Amino acid sequence: MPSPWDSVESAQRQLQTFSESFGLPYFRLCIQARRQSNDYVRVEFTNLSRMWIDRYRRCNYAKIDPVLALLDNANEPFAWDVIDRQNTEVRRYLEDAAFHGLVDGFTVPLHCSNGESAHLTLAGAALTTDIEERWAMYAATYRFQWTAFSSLRPLLLRLPGPPSTTLTDKQRQILFLLMQGMGVKSIARSLGLHARTVDDGLRRACLRLGVTSREQAIVRALATRQIDPAALVPPPPPPIEFHLNATRR
Repeated sequence: MPSPWDSVESAQRQLQTFSESFGLPYFRLCIQARRQSNDYVRVEFTNLSRMWIDRYRRCNYAKIDPVLALLDNANEPFAWDVIDRQNTEVRRYLEDAAFHGLVDGFTVPLHCSNGESAHLTLAGAALTTDIEERWAMYAATYRFQWTAFSSLRPLLLRLPGPPSTTLTDKQRQILFLLMQGMGVKSIARSLGLHARTVDDGLRRACLRLGVTSREQAIVRALATRQIDPAALVPPPPPPIEFHLNATRR
């Protein structure tokens, strides 16, 4: 029986289901696995909206993100209400995040003695203020995160070092659609290619990335930012347009 963590797509589903069990629709899981010496593989899974991810990068929010700042020294779970909001930039950042649906949230860090780490953030509406309920939520998240980390870590460690060459645009497109759960025939129809061409593109992508399976190719491409974690986020629906046709008599 396949593991619920045997693919990027199934891992996303596990994270989505767990996040929604607390009434928090958004998640972000970052894993850092140590391959050898100081060589680490880093992968991120998230369902944050593309609009927010684009804005986060455009505004260079990583420099003022208070959650990232707290993670530097965090050994225990923390909710966003511990963030110092006296700084104007931090306050504006949190207001912007709230506008994009990230009103409140919490983060659970995981540190290993060998330098490996993970942290899982769940966000959405306001959290409960009951301390016991919060710690029960933190404990459940810690157990879930450990399962995710221990299940995904072997896949990351099987990846070789960074690729010597980059993927072509067509190979990125194929991996992107494969990551979305599409099969070879569906990808071929979507891109107007023959199924054998898609198979060959996947084979060449694996060779370029130095991996032996399609799943490893997806993870390697995510880890090296050749395909974006935001690609896992579905695009927003198009706006509804209304047309009024006036008839003259």
